[in-house]
Amino acid sequence: MAPAFKLSSIFISGFMAGWQQASTSNEASGSMNSIEDSLPLDVAFMPDASTVMHGKDCITFEDGNSYPVIYDRVALLVPDKEIPIYLSLTPTLLNLACFVLFIFLAIEFIRFIVNINKGLVFDIKNVKRLKRFSYYLISIAILRCAAGIIDDMTLSSFGLNLQGYSLSASWSFPWVSLILGLLALLMARIWERGIEMKEEQELTI
Repeated sequence: MAPAFKLSSIFISGFMAGWQQASTSNEASGSMNSIEDSLPLDVAFMPDASTVMHGKDCITFEDGNSYPVIYDRVALLVPDKEIPIYLSLTPTLLNLACFVLFIFLAIEFIRFIVNINKGLVFDIKNVKRLKRFSYYLISIAILRCAAGIIDDMTLSSFGLNLQGYSLSASWSFPWVSLILGLLALLMARIWERGIEMKEEQELTI
């Protein structure tokens, strides 16, 4: 998310105002950080009881009506120059690794379906592909956990506090990937046992 967001924001800013104008406006804004020099962090806002009851702020619409707002989740733009290089690059590399593993997973899945359509159901190649499914999915789950932990470390390094809220990096444990990986491993074992039974039956006959 972060690299794509950053590249798109640079492109839009340069197209609309030009690099020089963006630099001038940044100098005039004093302590305001430029969006091109920022890295988005997905932050979860956990409100306390009083914030939930009364709302933290208000948002006004074009019709003039104002409504109370409780923050839930935002992309917080933090200056990337204040983030240690290992914290800013590692999540990007981990997400890239997840994307590569997902491509491998899709390729293996297509090959698996093609093999089934050919009538090669109880084939040892299908067992190997199911095992690869499980390895890829479990690896993706582990990498996503690592990226989330690093996001937590990055956010905590800023020591940000907001009255009425507790802040944390917005990520959740990848239960879906982990469970699907374990199910694929179970299916591989069942498939493998089915092949063994088929071979034993053929030898008996």
